Amino acid sequence: MQIHGHEVKWYEVPNKAVGYTYRRICEKVKERSAEKYLKQLQEHPHHHAGPIKVGFIVQMPEVWDKEKPVFDLMLEDEHFDPTLIIVPAYDFARSILSNYGREKQFFIDESKNNYILAKKEDGSWTDIHPGEFDYIFYQRPYNHYLPKHLRSFALVKKTKLCYIPYATTEKKEDDLVTRPKDFFQDLTIFFAEDKETVDTLNHIYHITAKIKNLQHFTFEGYPAFENALKDSGECNYYKVLWTPRWTYDSNIGGSHFFEYLPGFEKLQSEEGGVAIRPHPLMWENFIKTGRCSGKEMNEIKKRWKKIGIVEDVNEKIEDTFSTTDILVSDLSSVIAIFFLSSKPVILCPMDNFTSEAYSTLLTSILPGLYIAHTWKELEYYLHMLKDKKEDPLLEIRKKIIQDCFAVNRNATNNIIEYILDNYKSNDTSTI
Repeated sequence: MQIHGHEVKWYEVPNKAVGYTYRRICEKVKERSAEKYLKQLQEHPHHHAGPIKVGFIVQMPEVWDKEKPVFDLMLEDEHFDPTLIIVPAYDFARSILSNYGREKQFFIDESKNNYILAKKEDGSWTDIHPGEFDYIFYQRPYNHYLPKHLRSFALVKKTKLCYIPYATTEKKEDDLVTRPKDFFQDLTIFFAEDKETVDTLNHIYHITAKIKNLQHFTFEGYPAFENALKDSGECNYYKVLWTPRWTYDSNIGGSHFFEYLPGFEKLQSEEGGVAIRPHPLMWENFIKTGRCSGKEMNEIKKRWKKIGIVEDVNEKIEDTFSTTDILVSDLSSVIAIFFLSSKPVILCPMDNFTSEAYSTLLTSILPGLYIAHTWKELEYYLHMLKDKKEDPLLEIRKKIIQDCFAVNRNATNNIIEYILDNYKSNDTSTI
């Protein structure tokens, strides 16, 4: 028997049917529950004097740049009282929430003493009470990285939830990965990275967004793009940053790490100026999946140190970008951010990727990217840029930036104003 193109034994049909039906029932129950609590938040808004209380659940320093401008501006605005809710990092190797590491001090420093530790010294968790916050922002849309009481389905019962995407999508099929339904159905406000995403989500959540007005998907500009547009530093066509992806799964971008590593090591030995910024999950995933051992990882890092390759571990990628001249990258959301500096980008796509598969955002900048399908092609572009100082796509990049991204220049202020307007529209108290 064929079901959805797969051969299924007759005795497997009942189990598969029951499993599918059960999952659908659970999904519907969660949808109805989310809608119920979103409606309660709308009908029974907070009525308190004083500034708007906004929490930011933070866990990963590498993606803080998406929310940092909003948090910093709220600190300066008398209408807001922002607080960081610091959660221990998720251990991907063991698939558990770990104890605090470097993320704790990083976010304490960023908080200007406006923070709460989600995990107390005795190991217990700090609870969030109804009315404690008017809004809470999430860093990422993945509930399983958080303790249960901080997941969206728990907090939607207590406050309005907001999200600024930690990464943009590079291909059309990324929607299911970067916008999981179990999280997005609980949001009151999503600040999208572009207008096309708003249209997509308004279609998916048509009833709660357009008919019942319980959810708001809006494009006010993307703070990470706003910051990137300010980087107009001179390009010396010397320092190269390579950002290999964390997985070899071609369905989610793929990686060229082991194939291109010898070439970059040779480039450093002959010319210098090479830095490598592995995705934060790369080493853990490579070891977990058997791509390399811990011993082999250490040997690679020792070799880099010996020949002068810098392994960039800067939490603030914008600081790294400011000293980078040329970006070489697998498919990644960092491409669009670096692109806005008008400096050259060399994209290394997998063979199974075609331009038709790219997202609208990536498609818009594609004409300004150098595309290298092999090391030979990559080596050619590096020679052209580093040695010859030739950059034929420079003016094309500048035009794309002006035509497609200038709308992001006031993103942070727009988001602040949107929150303020939303609060006023549902609250009769005086701010």
